[in-house]
Amino acid sequence: MRAIVSNWRRLCYWPVQGVELTTAGMPSLVYAHPLTDRERRLFWLLFASWIVNVVDLALSAVAMEHQVLVEMNPLAAMIVPHGVAAIAVYKFTLLIIGTTIFWACRTQPITERCAWAYAAVCVALSLWWHHVYATLGPMWITLTQAAAELPA
Repeated sequence: MRAIVSNWRRLCYWPVQGVELTTAGMPSLVYAHPLTDRERRLFWLLFASWIVNVVDLALSAVAMEHQVLVEMNPLAAMIVPHGVAAIAVYKFTLLIIGTTIFWACRTQPITERCAWAYAAVCVALSLWWHHVYATLGPMWITLTQAAAELPA
């Protein structure tokens, strides 16, 4: 338990002994240590993965709306019929768990390598979405027009 508290303090830049007062009389945090280069790279890799996953969620929602989403992940395929909210909960739960694991193991060199591999997967996902939208471009317009012409 003590190691968890120690890591949490390190993660949050927990102040060291005492609190200094600024000229305005407000408490000022004295940081225990700055992030190492590895931690900084890992932070930005995880930040980029969150951005890519949020964009992936948005594109998935659009594809669901146009009924052209084909989910290849068997677990996520079971969640798709429950709507975008269920997919968002699933995606953000996995992101939070994964980010927590990566950040908890951030001092290990293998963690950064795994984060780079995950970033490559995120780039591949982005390229896949680009391919889908480039290939289905004319089809999206047709689907949108057809949906607009359907009686309510």
